[in-house]
Amino acid sequence: MKRDRRGGLPRLVLVLLAVASLFVIAACGSDDDSSSGSGGGTDTAASGSGEQANVAFFGLSAENAYTQYMYEAAKEAGAEQNADVEFFDGKFEGPAQIAQIQDAITSGKFDAFIIMPNDTAGVVPVAKQAIDSGIAVSALQFPIGPDPVDVKPQVEGLTTSVIEDVESGARITAESINDMCVDRDPCKTALLWGSRKLSWDGAAKRPVLMDALDPNVEIVAEADAGFLQPDGEKATADILQAHPDLDVLATPSGDQMTLGGERAIKAVNKEIGLADRPEDAIAIVGYGAAGAGVQKVRDGIWYSTYALVPASMAEAALTYTLQGVRGEPVETDGIGQIEISPIGDNITKEILEENPDFEAEWEG
Repeated sequence: MKRDRRGGLPRLVLVLLAVASLFVIAACGSDDDSSSGSGGGTDTAASGSGEQANVAFFGLSAENAYTQYMYEAAKEAGAEQNADVEFFDGKFEGPAQIAQIQDAITSGKFDAFIIMPNDTAGVVPVAKQAIDSGIAVSALQFPIGPDPVDVKPQVEGLTTSVIEDVESGARITAESINDMCVDRDPCKTALLWGSRKLSWDGAAKRPVLMDALDPNVEIVAEADAGFLQPDGEKATADILQAHPDLDVLATPSGDQMTLGGERAIKAVNKEIGLADRPEDAIAIVGYGAAGAGVQKVRDGIWYSTYALVPASMAEAALTYTLQGVRGEPVETDGIGQIEISPIGDNITKEILEENPDFEAEWEG
């Protein structure tokens, strides 16, 4: 039965139940029942058949809500397509994730890998090793390869890539900042990043965003907030102490941090508003279309949030990967989230009014 891709919020209870088990298996990837041996996928998924397949899902981090929703969507899609999906916690660390992939190859347990790479270039050697061992390998959220923005496979034999368009996200975030900086010169703006050490966050997004800002936009502070609400709240509180006259808070890496930032603004009794806000009020530009973020935009509190659809992306990656495992034609070797999104690339109040049935696919 096909799942409604817009139905992210009704799955919240299922996701929260799944997260409990996810944390138990996250540290080691549930290797207790793994068989010994080297290389090669299992024989459980015969070519051209719908027999049982075992899929390893290498997430960014078990602490990251976005990753959790992607995993749950892949697991749900797997249950509908006779595939067991097992989670591995990347801990937002490239070396840790690479070691997990290496161990999973050695176990001989898996027919396929879906990798959300923490280090897009660093993961290439183990991805190649897995492919050479007969394992179907796909990239999710970010590509596998030296170019952190290229949707097309950069590794020979990769089954598919289903990725976020980070350059588009950076440009659209900058355009939203520009919209909130009209008639303010200078327009003092702070940026909350997830981690600028990650290639797809700092190296890929930041130059594009900075280049697209209008001349009147002055970036007065930047901070890494770990993709987490509490860290976003603390970072914003620190920024407001140094820059109480802030005009715009933007989070080019995720609405989790945006929600924390909003709490920090409210804690100092600052008003939040849009382009026509009072002079001492702050505008908020989000990223990722989390459920609470979408509602904030719908209510006219935040200006915008970049449209990500993690459940639809994970479902697509799982489906295409199983096509590769089973020797079927793979629908696409690379696709961006904008092509999957039911609402386009950015979400503003006007866009939501034009799409009243849109529901977010995850909660931050």
